[in-house]
Amino acid sequence: MQIKNDSKKEKILLDKGIGLIEHFNYHFVAYNTKFLGYSQNDNYIIRGENSNNSQLLHEFCYGYDDLHHELHLLKVYQTKQGKKYAAIEISNCVYAFWDILE
Repeated sequence: MQIKNDSKKEKILLDKGIGLIEHFNYHFVAYNTKFLGYSQNDNYIIRGENSNNSQLLHEFCYGYDDLHHELHLLKVYQTKQGKKYAAIEISNCVYAFWDILE
């Protein structure tokens, strides 16, 4: 599989990350991520636990979508049982999820 390089999109994602750091007190973290899939709502099962009522950690990382071969800027969440995952709303009411491998 060949990864597409899109310098314009990469620059936009870097600028958005800088904005999260400067304006919203987010921290960049370099997590290993595994793309899980899409959902029509913001609930997803992460390693056996529902993401419902997860806490936003004010961290972000980058993740790669194997299905569409795209890089995404991801916000990091933690479930009630302490499992971290990343997610983003990619279009109106369509969410993408990544597992964080620690």
